[in-house]
Amino acid sequence: LSERRRLGLWSGLAVMRNHRGRMVAFVLLAVCAQIARNWLVLQSIGVHVSVLDAIALLIAMFTLGQLPIGPSLGPAAAVLILGSHGVAAAAAAGVLLAVTSTVGSLCYAGWAIGDRLASRPPTQSAELALSPELGGNPDAVAPIPA
Repeated sequence: LSERRRLGLWSGLAVMRNHRGRMVAFVLLAVCAQIARNWLVLQSIGVHVSVLDAIALLIAMFTLGQLPIGPSLGPAAAVLILGSHGVAAAAAAGVLLAVTSTVGSLCYAGWAIGDRLASRPPTQSAELALSPELGGNPDAVAPIPA
C-alpha cells in the first residue's frame, strides 16, 4: 500500500517504505515500556505479580478500552485480572495506571502542540515589522489600515 499510494492520507505510510525495521523496533519498545510500567506500578502498590500478570493486565486494558466504559477502565481491568491479590490493592493499582496514562497523554499532546507552534511560519505582522518599507527595524510599528 505504501508503494502504490503516495499522496493524501496514504502519504503517512511512506515511512514503511524504507524504515520498516525501525518501526517494528519502536513498537516493540513501546509495548515493553507499557509492560514494565504496569509491573512497576503493581510492585509499588504492593501487589506482587509476575511479568505475565503485567502482560495480562495490558491486554485486558487494551481490550476493555474498546468499550465505552470511561475513566473506570483502569480499576476494572486491574480487578478483573488481579482480583485474587486483593480487590482494594488491585483497584488502587488500576487508578494509578489510569492516572499515569492520562498524564502521559497530556504530556504528549502538549509536546505536539508546542512542536506545531514552533514550526509555524511567521505571521504577517512579523513580516510587516521587518519589511524594507518600515526601514527593516523590528522595533517599528506597522501602520493600521483605515
